Amino acid sequence: MESYSYRVFFALGVVRIGLACFGVVGNILSVIVLAHRSMRSSTAVLLICLALYDTVFLVATGVTAVVGLNTISMSMSLLHIVAAFYPIRNIAQMGSVYATVILTVERFIAVAYPMKARIICTLSNSRNFMIGVFIFSVAFNIPRCLRSLIITPPMNVTANDSIPTDNYNFLYMRVYEIYLTTILYFLIPYTLIVLLNIRLLMTLKKSRKTTIKLSYHNKNKQQRRESTSMRNPTGKEDSLISFVIGITGCFFVCCFVPLVYNIIILAKPNLLAEATRYYLLSIGDTMLCVNAATDFIFYCLLGQRFRTLFIKTFCPFIRKSKTVMEI
Repeated sequence: MESYSYRVFFALGVVRIGLACFGVVGNILSVIVLAHRSMRSSTAVLLICLALYDTVFLVATGVTAVVGLNTISMSMSLLHIVAAFYPIRNIAQMGSVYATVILTVERFIAVAYPMKARIICTLSNSRNFMIGVFIFSVAFNIPRCLRSLIITPPMNVTANDSIPTDNYNFLYMRVYEIYLTTILYFLIPYTLIVLLNIRLLMTLKKSRKTTIKLSYHNKNKQQRRESTSMRNPTGKEDSLISFVIGITGCFFVCCFVPLVYNIIILAKPNLLAEATRYYLLSIGDTMLCVNAATDFIFYCLLGQRFRTLFIKTFCPFIRKSKTVMEI
């Protein structure tokens, strides 16, 4: 049983390393494309920040996964590495979660309240929101940074000096790691994303029905064109909405296992056996890596402007070959 468990953990560790390598490359390419002048928008700013957070998360996860595979000869230096990357990983994860939330809110406002979107969904506001997310993510994870210093003390500090008290253990492990982390990392963002996506889809459906009715009753082409532009998103907006829904849908699926695990621990901490908890943790971490590594795929599949600019930037020979074939 122990050898089977080790094989499972080893396999999931290898998968996480592979996802980290793929995701880092994909996110770097995404940032290069999204930073292009022709992609300049408030949504692009949010997507760039999301890609950067996911990149940091994947790097930290990949490093800890590599260290985790070396369990036989785990030295103190390796433990220091894990302790150093643990808070960084959590800061990046929280930043990614709330960047996704703000991205969903921004798209919802753009569709449901197009007149207000011109005031709210601006480049400066997007930057300010992302600065706020970064400050909040760092501030919330300060206890984890302090905890990593306690777990891995300097060589000239005795073990007794670094052992936290029972009161500290209760506040950190129960209140902070379980209650606050579950609520702020999963419950609040998960609920907001689900509700906003439902409202977004309902608004789009209603908007398209209204557009069809107006187009049917209006005989004047100019009136029909104006009503369509007022009530229905443009092709550019449709593309943005499509891959925002794709990204948030992937977030919904990939965060389901960590959400269930945290809710179980929140409700009944001793319900799961130790082996089951480790399995769920490993699977949950792997799913989080899938979420962080697949944004590039959604951009390519659902973003026509992204595909065009990506091919123009990195694969110019494809455009040349198409031109030659057309000639």
